[in-house]
Amino acid sequence: MHSLDLYLNADKPEGQACLLSGPNSMATASSWIILLGDAVNCRLWFKKDSGISTVAPSIQSVLDVGETIVFGAKLTSNLSAADFLFCQTEWTISTDANGNTHYEGLVTFDGPSMQAAFTTAAQTSALLTISVRLLNADQTARLTYQFPAICYRGAILGTEGVPVTGNPVYPTPAQLAASIAAKADIGDVQIPNRDNNNVLQRLVWKDNQLQLESLL
Repeated sequence: MHSLDLYLNADKPEGQACLLSGPNSMATASSWIILLGDAVNCRLWFKKDSGISTVAPSIQSVLDVGETIVFGAKLTSNLSAADFLFCQTEWTISTDANGNTHYEGLVTFDGPSMQAAFTTAAQTSALLTISVRLLNADQTARLTYQFPAICYRGAILGTEGVPVTGNPVYPTPAQLAASIAAKADIGDVQIPNRDNNNVLQRLVWKDNQLQLESLL
């Protein structure tokens, strides 16, 4: 399964600008973009700025033994909702080829609550708030990273029919000319001389075709 990476600034919890734009930058991103209907292996990475422009940010391990991550999303307009639109609480601790720790879990954007967030067929997006909460073993210590997300309706519903393929039939130049002549009075279209703006020619419909007629 393909993975969807999510990079958070380890030093910016508690609703600060924690969402990062990518793996090699500490620049913040305005929102996380997801598509309705997807189910992805989400990979959480917590990064720490080195404080030195020539030194890349480091990847942090944020969980001690017995600690967990609660990941959940709600509509920004209804943060008091009783249920999440989607969530994950079981994360696998993984390391990449360089020994950097990250956390992986399956997140689905196609559950009934997520589908219900799109109240009309014409609605193309929904604004969400996502919280990532770190909990110790007895939940007496809690630290939350929070950021906005936009869920877009995708073009694939899964119920579409297969389009019929074929070779398009293009009209001939004579057919195009006849169509143009039928839709408009072409005889008065005048073409000015590009040097002195004097009208020297005009476009006319003559002998069943478009012709340039000199006015000299």
